[in-house]
Amino acid sequence: MLLVAAWLCGWALAEPDPVSNRVHLFIFAACTAFAFSLTRAAARDAWALLRPAREIGLVTVGFIRPRIVLSPELAKLLDEHAMRAALEHEHVHARHRDALLAINF
Repeated sequence: MLLVAAWLCGWALAEPDPVSNRVHLFIFAACTAFAFSLTRAAARDAWALLRPAREIGLVTVGFIRPRIVLSPELAKLLDEHAMRAALEHEHVHARHRDALLAINF
């Protein structure tokens, strides 16, 4: 979606201006929303890659073949009932293939 939006913005900037009026403020607001969304996604991805592995508790990863990753520290802290509930929660994420929604910062 961002690539299509960037392509359309680049195309619109390269074409001759059909209207001699100034660009409406709404265009800048829309571009700011895209820029904020892209910056936020990049920051979250960088944080996920740079944080120590011991901070990862229980997470579902993967799009094609989702799998559940559990840290040993969390397994020691939770009792059987809480562990079963957490694993079932992650199995729901895996069934719906929404691995990105399972990561909470």
